[in-house]
Amino acid sequence: QEKLTKKELKEQKQQMKLQKEQAKLDKQEKKEKLQDKKDDQDKLTKQEKKQQMMVLQNANQEKLSKEELKELMKLTDNKFNFEHVGGSGGSKNDKDKDKDKDKDTNKDKPDKSDKPDKNNGSAASFALTDQLQAQSLQLDVDEEEEEDEEKKPKKDKDKNDKDKDKDENKPSKDMSASFTLTEEQPQAQSFQIQSIDYPEEDEDDSTPTYNTLNPNKVFLSTYPDKSTPLDSFEHSSTLQWNLGSSATAWSHVDNQVTPAYDGNVSIMSGLSSIKDLTQLEGEDGTKGKKVHSDLSLTTEQDFEGGVITFMVKWNMVMPNEAFYVMVDGQLALAPLAPADSSDDMEWIEYGVPVEEGQHLITWSHIYNPFGLDALPPRPKGLGDVPNLYLDDVRLYPFSEERVQGFEGDGNAKTSSLEMTTSGDATWIIQDGASSAGSYSIVASSDDISTSSGNADVSFVVASSLGGTLKYNILSSTTAPHDDFCILLNGEKADVVFGQSPTFESRRLDIPPGKVEVTLRHRKNPGDLSRMLLDTLGVVGTEGKTWLDDVRFEPRNN
Repeated sequence: QEKLTKKELKEQKQQMKLQKEQAKLDKQEKKEKLQDKKDDQDKLTKQEKKQQMMVLQNANQEKLSKEELKELMKLTDNKFNFEHVGGSGGSKNDKDKDKDKDKDTNKDKPDKSDKPDKNNGSAASFALTDQLQAQSLQLDVDEEEEEDEEKKPKKDKDKNDKDKDKDENKPSKDMSASFTLTEEQPQAQSFQIQSIDYPEEDEDDSTPTYNTLNPNKVFLSTYPDKSTPLDSFEHSSTLQWNLGSSATAWSHVDNQVTPAYDGNVSIMSGLSSIKDLTQLEGEDGTKGKKVHSDLSLTTEQDFEGGVITFMVKWNMVMPNEAFYVMVDGQLALAPLAPADSSDDMEWIEYGVPVEEGQHLITWSHIYNPFGLDALPPRPKGLGDVPNLYLDDVRLYPFSEERVQGFEGDGNAKTSSLEMTTSGDATWIIQDGASSAGSYSIVASSDDISTSSGNADVSFVVASSLGGTLKYNILSSTTAPHDDFCILLNGEKADVVFGQSPTFESRRLDIPPGKVEVTLRHRKNPGDLSRMLLDTLGVVGTEGKTWLDDVRFEPRNN
């Protein structure tokens, strides 16, 4: 960290100067090598060019015959392959020569007579010979280019040198070498050897290309609501509701009591309005044990069947309280999980499948469901009363067998499994990798910009007895870096990771009721640090998941 002395600074400057001079010499050496390489590619030495010019001059001096001159010109064309690239004005012979060249350009095949034209052919040929006789070949083209470069600013010259150095090791597609024929007359003609056209390299067809299939035929922008409203408790209902016994009957409450899910009114369990539940008699006549507040609905004979869904929010605590749903005396929805320690209740959707025809659906809220002699105190954050609210009762139709092959050959609204894609990245329709047909969908960890994230495909199915989800998957993932996961109503049900040699068929059981299925490609699902992931070694997979032929088959019996 000591400061450099003046002497050391001077030595550094001298060293830098020597390095610049050395660099300049290296550039000059590379430039000379490049020029030597071009000279080799021309395959014509200076001596050969001079000999050809001597042949042309001797031919004119000795007045060769037309046929001999024609053969000589053919030889000259084949050897040099001259192409006219410039010149304006000129003598009459120059114009005749341009006309002959235009004919050759427009139609590259010999004349049927194989003889020069009586009026123009001979004159043009001898005019070219006379002109070539008066011309001298200027071979030192590079010296002229160097003189021009010295006139340019030094900065431009350095830039050109860098470009030449950069391209030194690259094969040049334009292998043409040009030279100029100068003549004593003020009109000048320029010629260059014709460029060599190299064949285009074959493109690699192994990489799948994204197709132009309309995504709207596969993915919907928003998932449609297929449900039919049954009751939101805003007005008098035509349904056969039974709010329960007078002591614990359910009642209507407005937003002043609790915000409704839909509109201004919801209904509340009878237990929520009683401060001392220990004084109420239970189902066996004992006070404070198994005290019920039941809400029931009886469907009509022409009920079409489906999943009856409803919104619920509560602050229950086990074993103090429980809530479950029965259909015709059979448990259809198991007791809900207890609330957390927060008093902030949220509306959550649940549902129970109900077959067509007349049925009895019962929502049961119970205090001390196990008949305990003493109950633990409720958490302070949940208050003294077990609150339970219900709102927005709907009917969701049962699903038929549906399949999505991602071919876009059907109407996404009627004939295939309706899907949406969302998350930190979206799934993409891809051509070239599929288990059947032409297309599949793919999600990639590289498309997720965050350190941890998901790419989701979601759809909803509804069934009375459950069903089976079938799908074909091609995985190229490595846990814990990335994987593929299936969620049912937000709960993890299956995980797949590893390298698949080809598409693999898999299946998963779907429970009865209304189920939201989420097919999720996950990047860093454990949200591990980059440092920790790097210690796990090199990842040999692509970080991608392909899906094809996703199918839901409802269970019939």
